Amino acid sequence: MNKILPQNSDQEVVFKIVNAASFCWQKRDDAFVVFDQRSGHTQVMNELAYEIMDMISEEPLSLSGVYSELEKSLEGPLPEELQNTIRETVEEFDKMGLIEPQ
Repeated sequence: MNKILPQNSDQEVVFKIVNAASFCWQKRDDAFVVFDQRSGHTQVMNELAYEIMDMISEEPLSLSGVYSELEKSLEGPLPEELQNTIRETVEEFDKMGLIEPQ
Protein backbone atom coordinates (compact mmCIF):
# COMPACT_ATOMS: atom_id res chain seq x y z
CA MET A 1 0.00 0.00 0.00
CA ASN A 2 1.25 3.46 -0.88
CA LYS A 3 1.64 5.43 2.34
CA ILE A 4 2.68 8.70 0.71
CA LEU A 5 -0.86 9.75 -0.16
CA PRO A 6 -3.49 7.59 1.51
CA GLN A 7 -6.47 6.59 -0.58
CA ASN A 8 -9.62 8.68 -0.03
CA SER A 9 -7.69 11.45 1.67
CA ASP A 10 -6.58 14.96 0.79
CA GLN A 11 -3.84 14.92 3.42
CA GLU A 12 -0.33 13.78 2.74
CA VAL A 13 1.52 11.61 5.18
CA VAL A 14 4.37 13.33 6.99
CA PHE A 15 7.46 11.16 7.29
CA LYS A 16 10.23 11.12 9.86
CA ILE A 17 13.47 9.21 10.13
CA VAL A 18 12.92 5.97 12.02
CA ASN A 19 16.02 6.10 14.24
CA ALA A 20 18.85 8.20 12.85
CA ALA A 21 21.20 7.02 15.61
CA SER A 22 21.10 3.51 14.13
CA PHE A 23 22.47 4.71 10.76
CA CYS A 24 26.19 4.72 9.98
CA TRP A 25 27.02 6.95 7.00
CA GLN A 26 30.04 6.98 4.73
CA LYS A 27 30.70 9.09 1.62
CA ARG A 28 32.32 7.24 -1.25
CA ASP A 29 33.16 9.02 -4.50
CA ASP A 30 29.77 10.06 -5.87
CA ALA A 31 27.64 7.93 -3.54
CA PHE A 32 26.64 7.71 0.10
CA VAL A 33 26.56 4.39 1.89
CA VAL A 34 24.30 3.93 4.91
CA PHE A 35 24.39 0.91 7.19
CA ASP A 36 21.21 0.37 9.20
CA GLN A 37 22.31 -1.28 12.45
CA ARG A 38 18.71 -2.30 13.22
CA SER A 39 18.30 -4.47 10.14
CA GLY A 40 21.92 -5.14 9.22
CA HIS A 41 21.24 -3.84 5.69
CA THR A 42 23.46 -1.52 3.72
CA GLN A 43 22.03 0.93 1.18
CA VAL A 44 23.87 2.96 -1.44
CA MET A 45 22.38 6.36 -2.24
CA ASN A 46 23.08 9.02 -4.80
CA GLU A 47 23.40 12.70 -3.88
CA LEU A 48 19.67 13.39 -4.35
CA ALA A 49 18.61 10.49 -2.13
CA TYR A 50 21.08 11.58 0.54
CA GLU A 51 19.76 15.15 0.39
CA ILE A 52 16.18 13.92 0.80
CA MET A 53 17.15 11.78 3.82
CA ASP A 54 19.01 14.73 5.30
CA MET A 55 15.97 17.00 4.91
CA ILE A 56 13.65 14.50 6.55
CA SER A 57 16.14 13.97 9.39
CA GLU A 58 16.15 17.72 10.10
CA GLU A 59 12.36 17.90 10.27
CA PRO A 60 9.51 15.55 9.40
CA LEU A 61 8.25 16.27 5.87
CA SER A 62 5.53 15.19 3.48
CA LEU A 63 6.30 14.58 -0.18
CA SER A 64 5.14 18.11 -1.05
CA GLY A 65 7.39 19.39 1.76
CA VAL A 66 10.35 17.63 0.15
CA TYR A 67 9.41 19.20 -3.21
CA SER A 68 9.23 22.66 -1.61
CA GLU A 69 12.60 22.31 0.09
CA LEU A 70 14.26 21.15 -3.12
CA GLU A 71 12.62 23.97 -5.10
CA LYS A 72 14.15 26.44 -2.63
CA SER A 73 17.52 24.78 -3.00
CA LEU A 74 17.34 24.73 -6.80
CA GLU A 75 15.70 28.18 -6.92
CA GLY A 76 12.91 27.10 -9.24
CA PRO A 77 10.15 24.61 -9.95
CA LEU A 78 11.00 20.93 -10.21
CA PRO A 79 10.52 19.26 -13.59
CA GLU A 80 7.94 16.47 -13.59
CA GLU A 81 10.60 13.82 -14.20
CA LEU A 82 12.51 14.97 -11.10
CA GLN A 83 9.29 14.98 -9.05
CA ASN A 84 8.68 11.37 -10.11
CA THR A 85 12.24 10.42 -9.10
CA ILE A 86 11.78 12.10 -5.71
CA ARG A 87 8.47 10.32 -5.14
CA GLU A 88 10.01 6.94 -6.03
CA THR A 89 12.94 7.64 -3.70
CA VAL A 90 10.65 8.49 -0.77
CA GLU A 91 8.57 5.37 -1.48
CA GLU A 92 11.74 3.24 -1.44
CA PHE A 93 12.86 4.78 1.86
CA ASP A 94 9.47 3.86 3.30
CA LYS A 95 9.69 0.28 1.97
CA MET A 96 13.23 -0.10 3.37
CA GLY A 97 12.08 1.11 6.77
CA LEU A 98 14.40 4.14 6.77
CA ILE A 99 11.45 6.50 7.24
CA GLU A 100 8.01 6.07 8.75
CA PRO A 101 4.78 8.05 9.03
CA GLN A 102 4.80 10.47 11.91
